[in-house]
Amino acid sequence: MIDNNFPPTYFAYLVRLWRSNTNEGWRVMVQDAHSEMQLRFDSLEGLLVFLKTQVGEPPPIPPTVHTDIATETIDLTQAPS
Repeated sequence: MIDNNFPPTYFAYLVRLWRSNTNEGWRVMVQDAHSEMQLRFDSLEGLLVFLKTQVGEPPPIPPTVHTDIATETIDLTQAPS
């Protein structure tokens, strides 16, 4: 049984980076190794904000996250409803 009263101490992700050409920024896809949920980011900065949020550091601004379903801005500083 998982005790949700304690913050996680381990994260595992598969990270893919790509760009169409050398004039464009990097695009990022992160897949959770346990749930297989995928998130996509338009920049490395978005990935860093996500990772900092996962380990408990507040992000400066919420990144734009692309899920398999839709593109939306998710405020990672707020607890899920």
